Order: sequence, then structure tokens, then C-alpha cells
Amino acid sequence: MAGSRRLLIIEDDRELGHLLVGLFTEEGYAVDLALEGQRGLHLGLSRPYDAMIVDRGLPALDGIDLLRRLRGSGVVTPVLVLTAIGAVADRVAGLDAG
Repeated sequence: MAGSRRLLIIEDDRELGHLLVGLFTEEGYAVDLALEGQRGLHLGLSRPYDAMIVDRGLPALDGIDLLRRLRGSGVVTPVLVLTAIGAVADRVAGLDAG
């Protein structure tokens, strides 16, 4: 059981973000939702999380740049990157970012 595990979801689609929050909350996770990259970066740097779900296509600060900044600041939390982009180069960029 997930119990006290903390999850950060960074997703600019409000409907999808709230759907994910509901699903993970039902599974026992404590979930924070950031609807834009700068807020997600702030939360990711200021609180400990067991995992993060990051949208690749965030406005202003996209998911790959956000991930690079987190990794550059020493954050090693596992991250799942959500993307509608199917190009191999974009998947590789996500893996390279951390």
C-alpha cells in the first residue's frame, strides 16, 4: 500500500491533472499538483517526493527543461514524463534529461 508516499504531478491540462490526483489519492498517495512548470520546479526543489509525473509540453518551462533543472540541483526523485510527442529524438531528450 502506498501509505504516506508523496507524489508531485506537473501537468498544465487542469482536467487531466485533477483526474491523476484523484486516482493516486484513492491509492493512498499524498499528491501535489502544479499546473505550470515554474510552480512545479519550486515544489520539486522545496519538498521531498517519492516520485514525480511531469508533462513534456508545459508552457513557459517545458518538462525537459524542468527535469534538467531538477537534476542539476541534485534532485534524484524518479520521474515519469508524459508526452503526446512520438518522435524518437524527443523520447531520447527525455531520457538524457534524467
